[in-house]
Parts: sequence; structure tokens; C-alpha cells
Amino acid sequence: MVPDRHAVVGPRVEYRYDHGMAVAGEEDVREISLDEAARALEATDCNFLRRSADLELSMSGAKWRLAARTPEALTFRAVAPDGTLLPDAMTLPLADVTRITWDRLPRQQSRSQIRFELTSGALWTFSGHVADDVLP
Repeated sequence: MVPDRHAVVGPRVEYRYDHGMAVAGEEDVREISLDEAARALEATDCNFLRRSADLELSMSGAKWRLAARTPEALTFRAVAPDGTLLPDAMTLPLADVTRITWDRLPRQQSRSQIRFELTSGALWTFSGHVADDVLP
């Protein structure tokens, strides 16, 4: 029996099977520090997906990179195809973050997902090619 792919346990996502393909399971997900996440997100341009508390999913058409970090927030800026930062920005208040995780999907040895779980139940996911020396 294939479990429900939308299963959510409290504010934590339970990664399941989808259409017969394995996706990251809890055993493949590693909790990481804010410093580790920031180091990875400063070093690569990422796709961005946002899942709201009511499970509405949206994906940005832009690539994003961590552009600024303060004790209160992370600020991400959109990245142009030539690598320059664009004026479009989004800010993640750190007081809203309950957990930060990292994983690699089983079939994608170089593409990583860094997820920020929020107090509201929302989930911010950054997906990109993170070098092995940044996050093992």
C-alpha cells in the first residue's frame, strides 16, 4: 500500500512515496544549523517552492540566492541568468523558523533541498546544486 503523499505530521512534513517513485524519507533528512543553511544558500542559486499551512503550493519562476543575513532574518534576492542579483527580494523572519533540514533525493546525487519549517505550518524549500564541501 502506498501512503498518502500529502501526509503532514504537526508542522513537520512526512516525506512519502509519490506515483511509485521514492522520495526522501525521514531517515534521509538531516536537520542542519542556520550557519550550514546560510553557507549553502549563499553559494548556489536555487529554485524556490512555498507550501502554505493549508497545503497550497507555489513555485517561483526565478532562481534565488541568500543575499543578506541578520540576527532577525534571511533576505533572498532573485538572480538574473548572468548571475547578478536582481532587486526582487523576499525576507524570512528567523523567529518564524522551527526547523531547518537538508536532503538529497535518491535519484539526484547533486541536487539538494534545504527546507525551512515555519511556526505557521508553512514550508519554504530551496532546491539547487550544493557542493559536497558545503553540505555533505
